[in-house]
Amino acid sequence: MRLLHSRTLELQEFFENATPSYAILSHTWSLGEVTYQDMQGNNAKEKAGFIKIQNCCEQASRDGFDFVWVDTCCIDKTSSAELSEAINSMYTWYKNAKACYAYLADVPPSGLWDVADSVNFAHFAASRWFTRGWTLQELIAPPGVEFFAQDWTRIGTKDYLSHVISRITGIDEATLKGRSVKEVSVAKRMSWASKRVTTRIEDIAYCLIGIFGINLPLLYGEGERAFIRLQEEIMRSSDDQSLFAWEDKSSAQVFGSESGPKVSVSSEDGGQTEVLVKSISKPHPRPLRGFLARSPAEFENSGNIIPYRNWDVSMPYSMTNQGLRMQLSVLQYDEYDDFIGILACHYQDNFLGPLGVYIQPVASVGGDQFARDVSYQRPVLVVPEHVSKAIFKTVYIRQDVLLPSARDSDRRDHFLIRTLPDQDYALSKTFPAEHWNESQKIIRSPNRIGVLFFEYKGSFYVKKPLSFAVIIRSDTVQDGIEVEGPNYSCNIVVDPPIPDKNYLGRVAESTSPGTLQSMYEVLNPWNHEHEEKAFAKISREVFMGQAMFVVDITVLSTRIKKVPFFAAT
Repeated sequence: MRLLHSRTLELQEFFENATPSYAILSHTWSLGEVTYQDMQGNNAKEKAGFIKIQNCCEQASRDGFDFVWVDTCCIDKTSSAELSEAINSMYTWYKNAKACYAYLADVPPSGLWDVADSVNFAHFAASRWFTRGWTLQELIAPPGVEFFAQDWTRIGTKDYLSHVISRITGIDEATLKGRSVKEVSVAKRMSWASKRVTTRIEDIAYCLIGIFGINLPLLYGEGERAFIRLQEEIMRSSDDQSLFAWEDKSSAQVFGSESGPKVSVSSEDGGQTEVLVKSISKPHPRPLRGFLARSPAEFENSGNIIPYRNWDVSMPYSMTNQGLRMQLSVLQYDEYDDFIGILACHYQDNFLGPLGVYIQPVASVGGDQFARDVSYQRPVLVVPEHVSKAIFKTVYIRQDVLLPSARDSDRRDHFLIRTLPDQDYALSKTFPAEHWNESQKIIRSPNRIGVLFFEYKGSFYVKKPLSFAVIIRSDTVQDGIEVEGPNYSCNIVVDPPIPDKNYLGRVAESTSPGTLQSMYEVLNPWNHEHEEKAFAKISREVFMGQAMFVVDITVLSTRIKKVPFFAAT
């Protein structure tokens, strides 16, 4: 750690176990700040920021400190390794400081500071210092913080001003007075930073490293990805699911507020809580996202959300190459295409039920890949009646939502003809012919019905066996909702009529889905020596990543064993 001597203004380096007592400066940067290189040369005094360092050192000397740490000149920012170490250590450095001076350069001098005075309070509350990302940890980490106005007159201490500071920042007084941040929910800590800004996008994540007690490599240039990495690192050491209870900011302007009836129920503290019951109309396509927020701004309204834990059963979650893997209670409204993932968190002092977020299956209703449906921007309270209907399952949630492409879904729920009869029987016709792909052996029938016609082309029999048709159909979706059970079938028709334009309509009326998944028919009942049997079977299988209706059609020729009439019985 590099410190500045409060009297000589010379920089000295100390190893961690030999660091002397020091005071530390908290301030907002402006033009003309003094750098480490300036302090090594002779032009430090020419910079506008030098007077700030000088006044800080004088104050520290008066308070009995020989050393001061100032971020502008005590870090060699030309060294990426040193900068990374400093940023990952900064919370600890502020925490270990014996005194912290918060210099508010935009707060005008006042003869006698009294924040109860409306003018003084207005100047204090409007200070840029309360809006910057880096000053958040500089407020929380030190045991004591002393505030100074523009002319270095004392305003007051953090402890004395805690009520006022809490109103300005949203940070509870207990934390300002020394409660460990580890006792505060992830969502609440994020909410403290929701209105703060940094010059560089990445710094809104890096300035929170210490508040969450983690370490993070610095990768300037990664943009919003830095905040995603911060949350991923938080997950490695915390199971606090309030991390997922953020409010989407991106879709509010595009899609408006949530649709659906709401009811108000009384909470234990006498307040009113809005509970979303069901949706009525939703935009299509629905806006989908992962489970991690894009910035602390999305936690602005999450400051009163806290986790609860099942101390009897551990349910870890982690990032995989398929996305966030977690065990989640999933609630589905049968009459709506709506799913809610129930989180292990709730509103503080409100035990009416846990919070949940709307989610959507990415590929199929029965699949395990989901994304957050942010046409509902905020988490919703799930009442006990609905919690009891949820199904506990393992889900995967990609941060970058990967939807099935047209190519991926091109074969889904179509008919794949896997097996055809041998060379004695030829496929003579398909219906509808325009939806048959000869090379892929797939029928893409929009009305979920297909017919394949076969004729005998062999020469073994004097009297040829009859031709036959295999009728295949599926009705897995009715009125836009996927139905349960095997709702697909195959039927064999011997000596079928020649199809005309109304053929499929007659087939639809004469067959029903879900009755037969396999059957056979004899093609030459007059022949008592050799029997030709047509077999057909349909099943729903996953083939090359897509659920398809797989059809196997075969014809077996068997010699009929004759039994003499005088055989013993």
